[in-house]
Order: sequence, then C-alpha cells, then structure tokens
Amino acid sequence: MNPHLLRVDDLTKHFRTPGGTVHALDGVTLEIAPGETLGLVGESGCGKSTLGKTLVRLYEPDSGHIELLGRDIAHLGPGALRPLRREIQMIFQDPFASLNPRAAVGRILEEPMIVHRTHGRAERRARVAWLMERVGLRPEHAGRLPHEFSGGQRQRIGIARALALSPKLIVCDEPVSALDVSVRAQVINLLADLRDAFGLAYLFISHDLGVVRHVADRIAVMYLGRLVETGPAAEIWSRPRHPYTQALLSAVPQVRTEHRRPRVALVGDLPSPLAPPSGCRFRTRCPRATTLCAEAAPAMLAVASRHLAACHHLDAPAAPHAGTASSTVLSEAS
Repeated sequence: MNPHLLRVDDLTKHFRTPGGTVHALDGVTLEIAPGETLGLVGESGCGKSTLGKTLVRLYEPDSGHIELLGRDIAHLGPGALRPLRREIQMIFQDPFASLNPRAAVGRILEEPMIVHRTHGRAERRARVAWLMERVGLRPEHAGRLPHEFSGGQRQRIGIARALALSPKLIVCDEPVSALDVSVRAQVINLLADLRDAFGLAYLFISHDLGVVRHVADRIAVMYLGRLVETGPAAEIWSRPRHPYTQALLSAVPQVRTEHRRPRVALVGDLPSPLAPPSGCRFRTRCPRATTLCAEAAPAMLAVASRHLAACHHLDAPAAPHAGTASSTVLSEAS
C-alpha cells in the first residue's frame, strides 16, 4: 500500500508577466499521508496559495509531479482528471468571493454532485441537508443566498461544499484569516472534528503559526517559492534549524517571559520573485550568509527523524535580535 496520499516532486510554476517571469514555485517536494495535516507557513508572497491551487490543478504546473493516490495528475487531461478531482478539494480564503452570490446555498452544495453525477435528485437534497447540519448550519436555510449569512457561516458553507464529494484530501487556503477572531476557533475546531470523523488529510496553509502549531501534525516552511524546512510540528516549534524558521517563530507573540525566544535579526525586504537571489534565496536577509550561500542552493538535509532543513550552515548559532527592524518584515507571519 502506498503510504502517501499525496506526493509532490520537484514542482515548478512560473508566471510570465510584462515585467518578467515570476518564480512562484521552484522545485517544491513534499508528502502528505492519509489522515495527516501538513501546515504550510511563510510570509505573504512566498508561494503558499500558488502551491495549493497548483495541487488542485486550478493552475497548470510547468514541470514536476503531483502524485495523488499513486497516480501522477500533474499533466492529465480533463477527462482523465475528472474522477480524481473528487479526491482533492479546496477551501478558499475569502468565504464570500468563493461563493456564487446569485445561487442559493442548497444549489451551491448540490452542484459538485451534479457535475460528477454522484447522486440522484432526492439523494442530493438529502445530502445537502446532512452537509449543512454537519457544519453547524440549519438545513431549512438552504434557500438563502450567501450574503444572508455571516462570514463564519459562509466559511462553513465553503467547508460543506468541499465535503460534498467525500474527498480524501482538502487544501485549506488560509481558511480563517478573513474571519473575526471570535469565530476562528469555532471553524478550526470544526475542521479538526471533520478530520477525525472522516479520516481527512489537510494541507493547511496559513501565516498564523500559532494556529498551525495546534492543527498540524507536520509543518513545512516556504520562502520565495522553495521549501526551506519540514518536520514534525512539535520538533519545528521546539527546535527550528533554518534561520528563516527561527525568525518566523521569534516573531510569534509570547506570553510566558521565561520561555520567550530571542528575536532573530533579519534585514531588508523579501526579494522580488521576478529576480530571486542566486544560490540560497534567503541569503540576502540571513545573519549566517557566506560566499558559499551565493554560489550554490543548499539541499534539504536530515537533521532529525523526519526533520529536514536546507541551509549550508545548520550548526551556526542564530543571531539574537537587538532592535525592531525585523518586526515589520515578519508581521504577516506572526
């Protein structure tokens, strides 16, 4: 039996623009096991959402492999891809923009079943009612339009739509970032309950490391189109090895002063994906950078069990932060 529900190997996605080529993804490799939650973190603009949309083939990959249930779906045609689309669904960041404003909620939830011809009319209506109940909505409100629901309720509709075809993997693209703080915990708890009830696997994309720490089994850290560190969530949180991961975690607000992490010094802004730095892409902001970092891109090396990091100087100590220069740079990752 294949131990991996999803396996991505050397995935690349570039966008051609009048200003040049945007290197959104460059050689991304990762795996997700059945029932596992992989948290994907990094600053805005690093390629997290592009990766999620490429995995579900909303974006066409330029090269690489996306193996779902043992079959490479990276370049399948529409006919061959259709049955596999049932197995991987997506929850989008904006719960209003992702729903048809002119369609009743019942129709929105019914549409995937119509497209894939999985249920008869009576079965579809019964399943719509069941889906709404399962995500905490009242089935008698199926005739309402999306604007008649709150933001948190609209995201529940998005979750119900993702569940409609009983997928094995759901890509959650910052599913709580557009919600009020008061309802975020409710939606996160709902996702956790659904994972346990149906054996779902999640790719959980977020810039909120505090959320990812609690929902993810493993964490992958992305910087400028490349993964720089992956590993078990507890290991990444307690012993991050890559200097970028250390900087991200040091920017997370902490209440307990006795366990507070030292701030890690970063300078400069995120480089443009139109012209990424040579060698290690993090070198222009890294306190450990040397000439070697400009000459060669570091490979992902094992630093512990299932813990990988891409850095030429993994054993170098992190430089503590003495001021506030990096707090603005990392504000979206905290």
